[in-house]
Amino acid sequence: MKTLFIALITLTSHFTAGTALKEKQQALMNPAVQVQSLQSQTEANHAKHHSYMGSHGMAVVFGENKTLIAHHMPLFYFPHDYQVVYKIKVNSNSDFEKLLALSSKPLVTILPDNFYLLKLINKTRFSVKAKVYDGHFERGGTPLFDTNVLFEKALYVEPIVTKDQLTNSIMTFDLVSIENNHNLLAIKKIIEKPSFDALTWVAKTRAEKAKSITCSHVETGPVLETVQILNEISTCLGTTPVYLETADFK
Repeated sequence: MKTLFIALITLTSHFTAGTALKEKQQALMNPAVQVQSLQSQTEANHAKHHSYMGSHGMAVVFGENKTLIAHHMPLFYFPHDYQVVYKIKVNSNSDFEKLLALSSKPLVTILPDNFYLLKLINKTRFSVKAKVYDGHFERGGTPLFDTNVLFEKALYVEPIVTKDQLTNSIMTFDLVSIENNHNLLAIKKIIEKPSFDALTWVAKTRAEKAKSITCSHVETGPVLETVQILNEISTCLGTTPVYLETADFK
């Protein structure tokens, strides 16, 4: 009797599970359910697209022959997890000269009016009003003037895809050739935690025809020290970064 009771429970369980699976399959075949599922997916995609709309600060890098470069200041998390470098222009000669006059400053940033970051990711050419700062726009930088910035040409667009946390990190710099510049722009590829964001110039003769330069292992602890990073970059590339950010990548 006990054996028969167990068998009946098992049979009932299989029947119930089979019935539930069949009902689920039938529900999925229901056109109304399919429409609802598609609608939910569309709404999720719309929400993700909409979240790209917002404030996206940039660091300004000054190249040769009065070249202006904007570097999207990325973060590890969405939607700011993209490294983007653009060649830019401003809409007036007076603003252009005011920007060039800041080239000796340690850091110049711009904060455009809210816009879709997807424009940069999709390498779109567009204009937007922006405020120019002497220093970091979020860390006490001094607002100087407003100007219209033309994002003229995408030079580098890469998503940040981080691996597991590393203690022996390899520095890889992707190299970008810029018109009217004798040097290549080296962009630190952010692929590990902790990490840092850095731009520096490298002579074309140093890089030859390479698309990137990978430095030897960097012995690091849980926190990357700025002095250590500068020394490692100097040893590897023979240059000092024109832009370096560590605080956002701990």
